[in-house]
Amino acid sequence: MTPVVELSGVFWGPARQPDILHDLSFAVAKGEVLTICGANGAGKSSLLRLLYRHQAPRKGTVRLMGRDLWLMKAPEAARIVAAVLQEQPTDFALTTRQIVALGRLPHRRGWGAGLSTPSGEDAAIIAAAIRRMDLHAMADRAFGTLSGGERQRVMVARALRRNPASSCWMSRRTTSTSAISWNFWRC
Repeated sequence: MTPVVELSGVFWGPARQPDILHDLSFAVAKGEVLTICGANGAGKSSLLRLLYRHQAPRKGTVRLMGRDLWLMKAPEAARIVAAVLQEQPTDFALTTRQIVALGRLPHRRGWGAGLSTPSGEDAAIIAAAIRRMDLHAMADRAFGTLSGGERQRVMVARALRRNPASSCWMSRRTTSTSAISWNFWRC
């Protein structure tokens, strides 16, 4: 079976600086959970950025469901990859429901798709995400008024609504070290 995500001989480092990630190779099957632990500055977040296509490897290949992530067009990658990061901006005036709805944008077509109210299948998928993450009581609250844990639940709901078979990368901190956990599941 084709791994959900596979890295082969990946190197990455900041521009004009030495590599932080060296010859990194691994594969993760559907349903597996991968946790990366290490000291601050070890490259965990850099690895995460490679997986959600924020930065390209200097060398090597990042494959998603058998396909090179960097040979996909950006809209195609956006339909199948979602990230839930450690921190989210809270200074915009969107409700919980609107944030969850943003996860459907890569699937919507036409001019103004992001400006219109979701309907039909999109509305049903958004409602299911709100139910699944137990967000109904706060669905119409401004995102910036939520606690940190509530905001994380909203962002997980947004990520899960990208695609019923999407891959989701999550980053979270523990006490003195950082841990990044990636969970590959079907919604």
